[in-house]
Amino acid sequence: MEGIVLNTATIVFFLLYFSSFIIIGFLSKSYAKNHTTRDYLTGDSSFGKITLFLTLFATTFSGLTFIGGPGFSYRNGFLFYVVAAIGMGYVLGLVLLGPAIRKLHAKKKYITGVDFIADRFNHPLLTKIATFILVYAASMYLISQLQVLGRVFQGFSDGQNLDQWYLYGTLFLAIIMVVYESIGGFRAVVWTDTLQGCLMSLGLIGAVFIFSKEFINLPDLLAYIKKAPELYHLISFNKTKTIIWVFSYFFMGLFAFSIYPQTFQRIIGAESINKLLSSIKYFMLTLPLMKLLPLFLGLVGHYVFPGLLDIGSEYIFPMMLKKIMSMSHIYYWIGILVFCSILAAILSSADSFLIAIVALVTKNIIIEKIKDNSERRNLVISKMISFFILSLLVGLAFLLRYFTLISIFDMTMNLLSQLAPAFFLGIYMPKIKGSSIVTGLLLGALFVVSFAGFNVHKIWQIHTGVIGITINFIAVFMHHYLNRIKAVKS
Repeated sequence: MEGIVLNTATIVFFLLYFSSFIIIGFLSKSYAKNHTTRDYLTGDSSFGKITLFLTLFATTFSGLTFIGGPGFSYRNGFLFYVVAAIGMGYVLGLVLLGPAIRKLHAKKKYITGVDFIADRFNHPLLTKIATFILVYAASMYLISQLQVLGRVFQGFSDGQNLDQWYLYGTLFLAIIMVVYESIGGFRAVVWTDTLQGCLMSLGLIGAVFIFSKEFINLPDLLAYIKKAPELYHLISFNKTKTIIWVFSYFFMGLFAFSIYPQTFQRIIGAESINKLLSSIKYFMLTLPLMKLLPLFLGLVGHYVFPGLLDIGSEYIFPMMLKKIMSMSHIYYWIGILVFCSILAAILSSADSFLIAIVALVTKNIIIEKIKDNSERRNLVISKMISFFILSLLVGLAFLLRYFTLISIFDMTMNLLSQLAPAFFLGIYMPKIKGSSIVTGLLLGALFVVSFAGFNVHKIWQIHTGVIGITINFIAVFMHHYLNRIKAVKS
């Protein structure tokens, strides 16, 4: 298997492309009115509806769209649309949480989701548990994006020294990311996401057009799918199990994806509630199309490269792109542009999770223990934490390189979802106390972690997180009403 040949013109193009992110970092820094920790970590709530939409779009349709999505579609066919139910739950969660949190932020000036929980419940144990879970969730998702980086470079290699391609590709782009983020902070992340969102859209649409032209057209693809039962799951699969699976992913989107740390940052980064709602509306309209494209890519990949196993299927999109690039000089350059759009998709998610982790660790762990809270010192600490955390997670991404992206995604969401009552009930039930939230959280998390220890993340197609959140809510309400009964009797 031959790798992609990089000539001088291609290398110059890549250097200019990556340099543009560094330039954006400096431009975003010069735009900052106040060089404070708050501005560095939140962008000082200055983003309009188009910028917010593009950063939501780019961050959500991440490397999973190019690697995990086509890989899942390759293995499971139309069942990919079961996973797409996450998007519907995510949008509902944004609508339910976004305006309320943004309204509170105008008064309280939050930086992280932990700030909201600490302010709402004033419960030290709950605050510590929330910090741990949010840092864990953001870290695992960032690891998955670093995995995608490594697999993209492996997919474009000659098949030799795959571990080296994985490690060097991950390290190179991690360095680019941490440099522009350390220069411009959250504003640099959002601005680069805007550019990356545009590139990603063009790349996906261009790839679909070329693949349908050169590999197989839609009518022939549908005929091929009907002859492959493993791809026709949505029709042949047990309908009851399919419905259960859809609702399971929907609730994961509602209770886990909507409370991811990077989502909270975009909510408080909105210039106003109206602009936040407008950006959510635009984002919702893109969901069907952006979920259809990975499905198409995976199905075409199954036709072009049949017989790949779980990990092998994760490389299907780079493999198809590499095959196209070898056909002509024009396709070579189109392939380079699509390759850049893949990197843009990955970086747009990875940088968002990195700045979210930095915000959580800086604001809710480090600064809390430092007496000298000067802005200059806090900014230096934030940037040092960026380099340290990314170095650690690059190493972990290398160690976890044989895990599929969907498995890491499921594992992370199951635990993160147990924090949902703190946000949803914290907003919609003013009388709920922190002790009730902690009781439910510990029971739900114990259930999820117990099964994760046996590498079980779904039971009868239901995420352990969904079962855990049910236990969680029941425990919260029981504890709350028992306390009210005791209070009445006393």
